[in-house]
Amino acid sequence: MNSDSNSSSSSSSGLFDYMVNDFVEWHESITERRKEDELIEEAINTYVVPLVTSTYQVPFTPEPTYQRWYVPRDREDADIRLYNDYFSPRPLYTDDMFRRRFRKRKNVFTRIVNQLRESNVYFQQRPDAIGRLGASPLHKCTATIRMLAYGTSADAVDKYLKLASSTAREYLYHFVEGVVSEFGPEYLRRANTTDTEQLLRESHIRGFPGMMGSIDCMHWEWKNCPRSYNDVNVLQRSPVFSDICEGRAPNVSFNVNGNTYNMGYYLTDGIYPK
Repeated sequence: MNSDSNSSSSSSSGLFDYMVNDFVEWHESITERRKEDELIEEAINTYVVPLVTSTYQVPFTPEPTYQRWYVPRDREDADIRLYNDYFSPRPLYTDDMFRRRFRKRKNVFTRIVNQLRESNVYFQQRPDAIGRLGASPLHKCTATIRMLAYGTSADAVDKYLKLASSTAREYLYHFVEGVVSEFGPEYLRRANTTDTEQLLRESHIRGFPGMMGSIDCMHWEWKNCPRSYNDVNVLQRSPVFSDICEGRAPNVSFNVNGNTYNMGYYLTDGIYPK
């Protein structure tokens, strides 16, 4: 009986040793495999990932943000300076200088300004959302007349009148539409009998009998006149210029050097004696 007990205990001990050894081997193999995986992962993170990232991945760039640039123009000071220079009771510049710079007499200019101010709310000086007064009617019309008189860009009036180019273009559009609306029925029409007689009388005094007018002094304006948003030349709205382009003139009768003519004429480029 003792021999059987010894043999069974020895066999149990051998099975336990085998299981322990097997577990140790399995654990060692798992540990080695983990070490291999860690080495492989470290190699990938160290060499492969930076290479792929730098070569193929597009770097993230945030979308640019655009901020409107604010220019602190002292428009009120420019308005006061404009009034003192040309429109005060004792202006800095004379009426002759005003006519040369604005291409019209001051009374004509002020008539246009007053008419637009009375009939068009756009040319009335009003406060904005923060209570700041906008440009005066003189300010708006001066910017527009300067662009028309000199054929300059909208940006050119910023230095003296302190107006952005987009604002000056807006003034120009409303000015042209306002002038056509208010003065078109009186001036943008064909000459009637009274107009024709007056033109012929003034031309005869100047030594040009039968002359209806001269487009030589305004040819540059015909070519350079700013266009409106629908791309229609402002001067082409006048039937007077349409008649000139189509070769029509009012029927008049005058005598030069013994010859009688029955059609008026307009002076144009190069007609004046040197």
